[in-house]
Amino acid sequence: MSRPTNPEVRDRLLSHGREVVHMNGFHACGVQEITNAAGIPKGSFYSYFASKDAFAVEILEAYWTEIETLQSAARTSRDPATTLRSHFRALSNFHESNGFVRGCLIGNLSLELGGTSGAVRSQLQDIFRRWQETIEEHVALALPLRSSNECRKIAAAMLDAYEGAVMRAKVDQDRAPFDRFENLVLAALLV
Repeated sequence: MSRPTNPEVRDRLLSHGREVVHMNGFHACGVQEITNAAGIPKGSFYSYFASKDAFAVEILEAYWTEIETLQSAARTSRDPATTLRSHFRALSNFHESNGFVRGCLIGNLSLELGGTSGAVRSQLQDIFRRWQETIEEHVALALPLRSSNECRKIAAAMLDAYEGAVMRAKVDQDRAPFDRFENLVLAALLV
């Protein structure tokens, strides 16, 4: 008879393990490093996750939930263009507060696992879809004369360009890519 899982241990694995993955990369850390960070024996990992890829799916969802919470605080304006700027500025401030060194877990795991793990790729596609839909809602409000197809493409371009800015900010360890995104890309797409 197996022991029941402990939700507190699972939460520690998700939070501490996610930090290890976010700092070092998915392939650069093993289950041992993840469990060490959470303070549990290595063998316990598989009581909570079927595989390391299943763990990646879970940490991505937890990360996205945090991003959504951060975004809800940024949505205070009645002006949709200002809301979009606040949306991206809140994310940029988050990356800056971490010294630009970690990048975006969504982007990092997209590059590292997006082409090799079907489960992780599916989770990433779902997160990108939800993120794009959120942006698209505000684009449609900011640009009411644009068709829904145009708004979808604009939202996709914003998301793609922003993730590129995150990658560049990580490499340069500087806020300039975010400023260029906001001052050039957002400005151009919101006309």
